Amino acid sequence: MDSPSIAGEIVSWPIDYQEQRSPSFRLSKISRSLLFCPESVSLRYNQRWRRNRTGGRRRQRARFAHLYYNYAMIRLNIPGRDSITLRHLVCDVNGTLAVDGILQPGVAERFARLKNLITIHLLTADTHGRQHQIDEQLGLRAVRISPGNEAGQKAEFVRQLGAPSVAAIGQGANDAAMLKLAALGICVLSTEGLAVETLLSADLLMPDIDSALELFEHPARITASLRK
Repeated sequence: MDSPSIAGEIVSWPIDYQEQRSPSFRLSKISRSLLFCPESVSLRYNQRWRRNRTGGRRRQRARFAHLYYNYAMIRLNIPGRDSITLRHLVCDVNGTLAVDGILQPGVAERFARLKNLITIHLLTADTHGRQHQIDEQLGLRAVRISPGNEAGQKAEFVRQLGAPSVAAIGQGANDAAMLKLAALGICVLSTEGLAVETLLSADLLMPDIDSALELFEHPARITASLRK
């Protein structure tokens, strides 16, 4: 696809992707990355008959991975930087999307619109034990971070998705590594505070989470801030 001539562009087209492999075959990189979005993936097993070396027949299961996925993305042409194609948005929860375990006003509505533009992932240590309620409000399932090396776990999640296609939003010290690794790192001011380390690792600082999420509906704003 040709490069867009505008500063920011939202691209979307449907894909019906099917892949057949033996039961021992691991899904390809694109399949494994999409497995972070289980609602877009369904696996089924078909019984197949094959002749063995003795002339008899044996039953073999063949694995099919059916990926029905709205392959939306946001492309940015930023003067002075390489073009960026964003396919994933990774968000910290507590302190970023929620304060004291309570979802910030307007976040659910923003996510409802963004789901058609980019694939959203939530990362949380579930500090306040309310993540299941937030999941229900957002219609998403957060990935739980285990105690210990939380920054490393978040960065590894971004790395597995493919860091050059990831935008990340956070504000805590354990978000610094993933913001630095992601193609676009955004930190937000929060009533829980903003870690200086995270601020220095980000590409953009936004006054609140609503403004940060709004950037993805108006990607030319990102270009305007980052152009050199």
